[in-house]
Amino acid sequence: PAGVSTQVGDSSVIITVEEGDFTVDGPVSVSGAGRLLLNALGTSVPADLTVNATIETASGSVSLLARDDVSLSDAGSVTVLSGTGTLDLQAMEGMLTMGAASVLQTNSGNIRLLAEGAMTLGIVDVRSNGARAGSALDDQASWGDISVHSVTSDIRDARDRTDVSTAIYANAARFLAIEGIGETGVGIDNSIDLEAALLAASTTEGVINITEASAIVVGSVDVLTVDRVDTDATVFTVADAATLAGLTTTALVDGAVIIRTIDGSLVVEESVSATANGALLLQASGVGSDVLLNADVVSASGSISVQA
Repeated sequence: PAGVSTQVGDSSVIITVEEGDFTVDGPVSVSGAGRLLLNALGTSVPADLTVNATIETASGSVSLLARDDVSLSDAGSVTVLSGTGTLDLQAMEGMLTMGAASVLQTNSGNIRLLAEGAMTLGIVDVRSNGARAGSALDDQASWGDISVHSVTSDIRDARDRTDVSTAIYANAARFLAIEGIGETGVGIDNSIDLEAALLAASTTEGVINITEASAIVVGSVDVLTVDRVDTDATVFTVADAATLAGLTTTALVDGAVIIRTIDGSLVVEESVSATANGALLLQASGVGSDVLLNADVVSASGSISVQA
């Protein structure tokens, strides 16, 4: 048989490659409440974790860890099928790269993505199974939250800029990067395409470009926690460092902030700000959609447009 699987019970799967790369070309399936850890530990040589197949747990949490890069090809996916299991992916000294068709999915369990380098996103989905089946927003408050953090680089969409379908589904979403969140510019404009109720994002040297499918609140997103699966199959909590609020860029040049809705109102409860000559665009599209400003919207010297 191909891959690795547990058939019954709550047995976990723990696989650590102590030196060198770790490639998953066959399916991995864990039954019951069993947990999964795939770890490219690497101490003296580069150690990447590459997923080219389907990874599933019935309800247990998953950790995918690498000393260097973590990547999912278009054929790669990681899914918690039911229960409240979480997903924990970390590229400790490298990049985290998802193919445009790759999928990270839970049944309302949180997803935390952390990379030292660049972050490229495919489909990240923490809806409930019911909401996913019915394409409904009725229970969005019960969906999971997502945290995406590039420590030294940027966060971008893996898909072609002409694909504006939603790729990120969450109740609350937080994005933190040094060199930008989404892309702007003639011929390269490519936003992060989101369906979330609550949003916060911050970048130091780049832009923020986010498109929301329905209504959204720019506010304060609490510290997000997920399970880190240990080598003995127990779990401990890993979390973001601090609450993240508003939309902020602190670039010395051109730190623009663009937040748009396709069909819904935009409510600003925490400040939206850009330093230097960064422009700001706040736009709510759709019949009856409004922009409600309950906090400051500030650019040091750039233009500000608010449209509804």
